[in-house]
Amino acid sequence: MDKIIVDSSIVFASLISPGSNIRRALLGDKYQWYCPNFMAFEIFKHKEKLLKNKKATEEDLYNCYEKILQKVHFVNESLISIEHFLEAWHLCKDVDPKDTPFVALALELDCKVWSKDKELMAGLKAKGFDRFLGEGEL
Repeated sequence: MDKIIVDSSIVFASLISPGSNIRRALLGDKYQWYCPNFMAFEIFKHKEKLLKNKKATEEDLYNCYEKILQKVHFVNESLISIEHFLEAWHLCKDVDPKDTPFVALALELDCKVWSKDKELMAGLKAKGFDRFLGEGEL
């Protein structure tokens, strides 16, 4: 089973879209999903915004969040090597610095990133980082 890094855009999309292919894929068994620990805090930080979404009920949101916590392997950022963090920083700093931990983890685990962030993907591809999960791979 392949390891894949999921970024914030995927996690948030799965939380607010109950019947989406994104949620089905994320909660499925095709891949082993990973993300940096801070993602769990990001979800909590944006809880009110997520709850305002009209596609998912509060109960559905919490149920999905619980399933995500069980499905996704959260990795402590301190376990990522300085080398990979610096490489990721150089890739992300002028594209979106907040994505550095996701890219660093992908470098550390030698795997792809699943994202809906088109600017991020285009910016990183322009710098030679093209490890993204494609739509057809789901």
